[in-house]
Amino acid sequence: MKKIFSHYPFGVISAFFMGGIFIQRLVEFPFQLLTGLFIPAIVMAWLWRKKLPIVGFLGVIFLLIGAINFTIWTKNNLHHPLLNNIIELPAKLSCIVLEPPLHEKKTLIVKIHTITLNSKEINLDRKFVLRVPYFLPNLLPGDTLRISPARLDYLEERRNPGQFDYKSYLQGKGVIGQISLFTESHLEILRSSYSWNFRRIFYRIRLYLDQRLKNALNPESAAFISAIMLGKKEQVSQSVKEDFQNSGVAHVLAISGLHVGFIVYFIHLLLSFLPVSFRSKNIMLMILLIFYMILTGLNPPVIRATIMVIIYLLGMNFERKPNVYNSLFAAIFVILCFEPQQLFGLSFQFSVTAVFSILIFYQLLKPVESRISGLLPDRKLLKSAGIHLIQLFLVSLAAQIGTLPLVAITFKQIPIISIVLNLMVIPLVALILPIGFMVLFFTLFSKTISVVLGDFLSGLVEILFRIVHIAAELPISYVKISQVHVIDFLLYFTVIIMVFSFSQAQFRNVRKSLYIAMLLMISWKMIPDRTALQLIMFDVGQGSSTLIISPENKYVIYDLGPADNRFDSGVDVILPALQSLNKLRVEKLIISHPHADHLAGLFSLTPEIEVDSVYLPDLRVSYDWQDRAVEFLDKEGIPYRLLKCGDILTIDKWTKMYVLSPFIKNLYPSNFTGGNINNLSVVCLLKSVSNTVLFTGDTEKENEKKLLSWKEMLQSQILIIGHHGSNTSSSFEFLKGVSPLWGLISVGRNNRFDHPAPMTLHRLEDLNITYRRTDLVGALWLKSERGNWELINWR
Repeated sequence: MKKIFSHYPFGVISAFFMGGIFIQRLVEFPFQLLTGLFIPAIVMAWLWRKKLPIVGFLGVIFLLIGAINFTIWTKNNLHHPLLNNIIELPAKLSCIVLEPPLHEKKTLIVKIHTITLNSKEINLDRKFVLRVPYFLPNLLPGDTLRISPARLDYLEERRNPGQFDYKSYLQGKGVIGQISLFTESHLEILRSSYSWNFRRIFYRIRLYLDQRLKNALNPESAAFISAIMLGKKEQVSQSVKEDFQNSGVAHVLAISGLHVGFIVYFIHLLLSFLPVSFRSKNIMLMILLIFYMILTGLNPPVIRATIMVIIYLLGMNFERKPNVYNSLFAAIFVILCFEPQQLFGLSFQFSVTAVFSILIFYQLLKPVESRISGLLPDRKLLKSAGIHLIQLFLVSLAAQIGTLPLVAITFKQIPIISIVLNLMVIPLVALILPIGFMVLFFTLFSKTISVVLGDFLSGLVEILFRIVHIAAELPISYVKISQVHVIDFLLYFTVIIMVFSFSQAQFRNVRKSLYIAMLLMISWKMIPDRTALQLIMFDVGQGSSTLIISPENKYVIYDLGPADNRFDSGVDVILPALQSLNKLRVEKLIISHPHADHLAGLFSLTPEIEVDSVYLPDLRVSYDWQDRAVEFLDKEGIPYRLLKCGDILTIDKWTKMYVLSPFIKNLYPSNFTGGNINNLSVVCLLKSVSNTVLFTGDTEKENEKKLLSWKEMLQSQILIIGHHGSNTSSSFEFLKGVSPLWGLISVGRNNRFDHPAPMTLHRLEDLNITYRRTDLVGALWLKSERGNWELINWR
């Protein structure tokens, strides 16, 4: 350990510092305890300095420093002693704009300076996210907003399992809560008169340069160039983002060390023409890099790359060769000193992991480079080009080895073609970036030259888009996966270690242990799943969708929720949940009835997962949403079946679903034209060993009377309350006939129907039925243990 410290001091210090941050995030030790331990730790280390190794001394100190640093950051950003007293009360706010809304978005980040409550002014000085009813296009950092009245709220928790945790994302930016406006709220904008606001200055420069690009290039090219040069990737179209993500080259869209490297090379080339010493050139390069780092928004990958380059340039100026590992860990240490929460941010993690992976695995792949280079023709130009391509391929491979687990967790897919695609994409980006800077330069002096260069640049961007789009459309571009578990990580890194130690004799005994470990892990993964019966009622707003997980891990979904231009239950709620559950196959999809709030998610979900069969109610008449669903299923080649009273669906050997409605004979007179579709809902009784659940769709009182003919068979432990708790359903007689222990209500917050109806809730309370609502708590996850149902805290 002492030898490691002598070679990589910043590596050891940063490791302990990160360990302290991580442990404090996990355990949350009181601040007083940490500070109380700090001074005794230094005193004891000093007294035992001759006996205690230097690494142990520094380890204890920097563990505590890391923990204290994270605690101070959390206290100064995510806590306030008065917050609990002012939440949800109407107040007058005075805010400073920190991050204006991006590209027609209606959210921005502000710092509340003062809040006036009951004529009393309180200094808050905390960051909040503000949602406004319309886009505010001309806001700049430093502008003041006066809002009256407004309400402060806590950040919203995730509503469903597997969904993006927007609360954690905002907390990582130091945001403590959100501001809600009332219908009568008045918002006044006061422009900042302080001319030396650096955040404002650089933001305006960024906007100015972005506008120059828009004037010189077509919209798509301008958006892309602005993303890779200025960090304004919000203007890139969704289709382009999806192509880059699916082909595995999404890293190109975000400014990273790759872009900084190209820019350093370009600036260094320009500075080489100046008649000054190399030390002066290095100082000028450092200044320009710092300017660029601030201009692009101080993103962790750019900060990391800038610090590493500055350390390298300083080493050159002082005629010392810095260790690249120490440079990386010094950059990590500096970033985390100022923003310790970045340790848990994806941008930071991807950046550090990619560089660390390149440093380790590229060296291990060097023998491969030497062997392939020896096979190249002796012609100088061809050999040089071939070696550069080989190096690019191996660097790309080395980066992907380390970042693959992060990609799998974040995007739920494994890129296949990206290693080869980078051979075309990276050289194109290396050409596009300097030409982009040239276009910006000539827009200031020569419109003719800027137009010619702009046309050429747009052509290059179009070629890049075409290549990436073709790659993204290939069947082998990526492999979809579901949730990644710890066992998958261990198996992956075991294989990596075995591959890279295969030719080294000293690791022979280690490889034997790794073989055994790998076989055990594979055997563990092959053990068939056996679980308890589970229900997850998703929070899909004003609609319904419930997942059933049988004891043999078979998946059934009853209803698929609503979908429109803003929100789609299929891909926004159900798909992320399935991915988090490590399952992309559903045995049965049951649509209770063809209303959009129960069916619309079908169209987006089914192309993303495997579906054995879909079940719809046997309407016997034409109905728009049912006809559209049937046409879609035929087109996609997904088997479907129409259900009626008396049908039985077998889920596994323990679990069946009995169809209790629709009653065909009673509901279809000869002149039937559609009637009340709610009363044609597929009502199912789920039976699994001693567990029973009744699914009612939007069945109303008229059909509930007919369902009572099932008598004792209708009785269930859990009742999915009909029609979102409407007063048209859940009659007293029906609830008494079912006699459930639990009632689950799927309903949207503040919905225009005022569901659930107070009368329905009164009936549930009168019959001592415990009920839960998705509008109040989000998704409801229940699990049966030996016949007893318990609510799981899935968050």
